[in-house]
Amino acid sequence: MILTPQITRRFSEYLLALVTLLPLIQSAGTKNTLDSDIKMLSAVMTKFLSNLAVKLTSGYDQTIFLLNNYDIIITTLQQRSGQLTTEAESEFTDTYNAIVSRFVEFSLKKNCPLMIEFISNYAPKPNTTETRQKLKDTLIWFSQSWKSILSTTSTQIF
Repeated sequence: MILTPQITRRFSEYLLALVTLLPLIQSAGTKNTLDSDIKMLSAVMTKFLSNLAVKLTSGYDQTIFLLNNYDIIITTLQQRSGQLTTEAESEFTDTYNAIVSRFVEFSLKKNCPLMIEFISNYAPKPNTTETRQKLKDTLIWFSQSWKSILSTTSTQIF
C-alpha cells in the first residue's frame, strides 16, 4: 500500500482535468458522456480505496488510511473552484465526513470510553433510573479526568 497515496494523487489530478474539460465541451451528448464517466471513475476509486482499507488489520488503521486518501482527492479538487468541481468534490465529501466522524469516535473511545458507552448505549433510551445513574457516573468520571483526557487526545491527534 506504499503507492496508494501516489495512485490517489494521480486519480484526483486526472479527475480534476476531466472536470476542467467539461465546460469546454459544449455538445450535450458529449458532456453527458463525460459526466457519467466522471461519476463512474469516482465510484471505481471509492471501491478501490475501500477494498484496500479492508486489508488493514484494525478499524483505526482503516479509518486513517481512508481519511488520508479522501483528503488528497478533496484537496486536489479544491484547487480549482467552480460548480463542476464542487459537484465532483461532493461525491467524496460526504464519505470523508463520515470517515472523520469515525476517526473522532475512535480517538474519543480510546480516552473517553465511558462517555462513548453512555452516548451509544444510554442516551437513546428513555429517561430511566438506570440512564440517570449512568449519566451521573459518567459526569463524575469526566469532571475528574477531563484535563488529562484533552491533553492525551490532543497529543494523539496532533
